[in-house]
Amino acid sequence: LWRTAAPLLWRRAAAHGGGGLGNVGPDLTVVRALAREFERDGQPGKRAMMLTVCSHGLWTRGRLRAEGRLAPEEDLCPRCGGAGETLLHRFWACPGLAECGAPEVVGSQHLRAAALAGAAGGHGCDALWLRGLTPASDYMIPEPDADGEPAAVGDWADLPAGAVLASDGSGGPDADPRTRRCGWAAVALVPGR
Repeated sequence: LWRTAAPLLWRRAAAHGGGGLGNVGPDLTVVRALAREFERDGQPGKRAMMLTVCSHGLWTRGRLRAEGRLAPEEDLCPRCGGAGETLLHRFWACPGLAECGAPEVVGSQHLRAAALAGAAGGHGCDALWLRGLTPASDYMIPEPDADGEPAAVGDWADLPAGAVLASDGSGGPDADPRTRRCGWAAVALVPGR
C-alpha cells in the first residue's frame, strides 16, 4: 500500500517549499538512524529539531510574511537585518553565520558555495541543502537480471539415503540494506555419483 501511496504523497509535498524531490520522495534511511541515535544518546532536542527541518516545519520570517502573519517590513533576518529570512538565507547565505560560533555551522561553511548554487538550481537539490534529504531514486538500484525460476539440476524430491544437503548464502560486503544484494545456493551430494 505504501509503495502505491508514497508517489502521490511526495508529488503533493514537492509543491511546497524545499520539496523538490519529484515523485520518488526522500530516502529517509539516514534520518531514521540519526533520530534513533539522538534518542539513544538522550538528545531529544536535537532529534526534534532534525525532524522539524526534514519535514519543512521551520517557519522563517519570510514564510510567515508569505502566509500573511507578518508585515513585509518584518521579514528581515534577525541576525544580519539585511535580507529577507528564508531557509536558504538562514542556513547558508546570512553573513551573520560566520560569527555564530556553533561547531555545526562553523564546520559546514566550506559547503556554502555548493549549497547556494545547489539550492538555487532545483532538481531536488533544494531538499538536500534546505532539509537534509536526498532523493530515494539515488538508492534505487535495479534488481539483478534473473532468468525466472532458480536453476535446479536433478530431482530434489527423491534423494537417496546418505545424500548430504548443504546450503550457503551471502549478503555481500555492503552493510547498507539499500544497496546490498544477497545470493544463495543449495547442493545435494549423493555418494557414488
